Amino acid sequence: MKPAIIKILIVEDHELVREGLRKILSLEKDFKVVGETGTGAEAICLARRLMPDVILLDINLPDMTGHKVCAAVKSDDALGGTNIIMLSMLDDEEHVMEAVRAGCSGYLVKSAPSESLIKSVRLVQDGEVVLPRELTAKLVSAVHKNQPKLLSPKETEVIKFIAQGLSNKAIAKKLLSSASTVKNQISSIFAKLKVQSRSAAVNEASKKGLI
Repeated sequence: MKPAIIKILIVEDHELVREGLRKILSLEKDFKVVGETGTGAEAICLARRLMPDVILLDINLPDMTGHKVCAAVKSDDALGGTNIIMLSMLDDEEHVMEAVRAGCSGYLVKSAPSESLIKSVRLVQDGEVVLPRELTAKLVSAVHKNQPKLLSPKETEVIKFIAQGLSNKAIAKKLLSSASTVKNQISSIFAKLKVQSRSAAVNEASKKGLI
């Protein structure tokens, strides 16, 4: 069985760099460069017309930043399956984090060996996220730290007691609260988790890692 072809769009304003990328990618039998451009505006148009699987996107373009191009592509429902790898000379946390927020699936420094580029294209096509190894742990920590809490500390206690099978009255006794207060907290939990039963609330809270 022939491998599925991965369609790639190259967005890079330096022609020599673009040519180098094309040559590297053309050596892979399952890679096909379907388009090239050096501007953000044309990149967005080409993405919509060519429907690439992967976009190699320079972080700095003459008319706009790579982040803006990425955000525009990811906001288009028709391009939901397109993965973007940001290419940059910088690998500091701020630039990588901004790329992740914009919707990039990967971030690669231009000085990386060709093997890393090829591997990154395959990984993002398979649904993986490719980031500089030394920054991955810090980025995950930063995302979790900045993520708003879905349930309040008290609601988290309540859902844990619900998971244990306790009644409203029993939960109120544990929390030194009233049954009516617990009832209101449970209603709030149901609304936040978008469920309508205690069992569904426990199931959803478990999925979200709240209990």
